[in-house]
Amino acid sequence: MVPGAINYFPGWFSAWELTLVQWATFIVVGLVFRRPAITTRLIPRAVRATESARGSLARRQFLEQELHHTEGGTGMLIFVSEAERYVEILVDRGISARIGDETWQSIVAAFTRRVKEGETLQGFLECIEACGEHLKEQVPATHERNELPNHLVVLD
Repeated sequence: MVPGAINYFPGWFSAWELTLVQWATFIVVGLVFRRPAITTRLIPRAVRATESARGSLARRQFLEQELHHTEGGTGMLIFVSEAERYVEILVDRGISARIGDETWQSIVAAFTRRVKEGETLQGFLECIEACGEHLKEQVPATHERNELPNHLVVLD
């Protein structure tokens, strides 16, 4: 791009200056495309939606975090992909037998609505609270011991 434009101005740039212009252009473009906000917009929405719908990364994390290894099948994952603008709640068999998918879908809808309003933290808090309320009603704790750690996992 830059060398082609410079050809229109012969004699204006020495070989050294041309090299500097090319390197500067390379660095600027490289820095711009390192930003997830820009790179994710380059992926067509249909492709992002297809990948998100599969939820392959969410399911893989559910297994890698060993959320399926609880005594009563009560593991739960709230998966949020900022880059894909995707949220999914995954639950193990013990929870899904008592609480239908429509419940989790409504919680995800409320969460994404909050994020669109610019209230991401509030969305997270309400999502976690809503999940807890449904679990407390439908899948009450049978013992005080927590089989899984409650922590945030950030993937790069």
